[in-house]
Amino acid sequence: MSHTKGKLTVKGRGVYDKNNFQIAYTYAPQLSTSNAVLNAERIKYCWNTHDELVEALDAVRTYLNQPQYSSYGNTEIIELVSKALLAKVKA
Repeated sequence: MSHTKGKLTVKGRGVYDKNNFQIAYTYAPQLSTSNAVLNAERIKYCWNTHDELVEALDAVRTYLNQPQYSSYGNTEIIELVSKALLAKVKA
């Protein structure tokens, strides 16, 4: 089983996939309509940027693993940070 692929869009409180199927609706009695719409936009933003973030972190790790950068003292720290971030966003 896997999650829905592709970018999401928002219509009001609803969050939709590329086939215009609603996958989420932001509703809670204590939320105003404008807050619910902002929450839907936030879900869309996080979803739509996730894969690009993972790709960027993979690229940084690949770049830093090149031999010419192994002499820099911060390489190990940056490698650890990029691995930790990748683990977090891939979860």
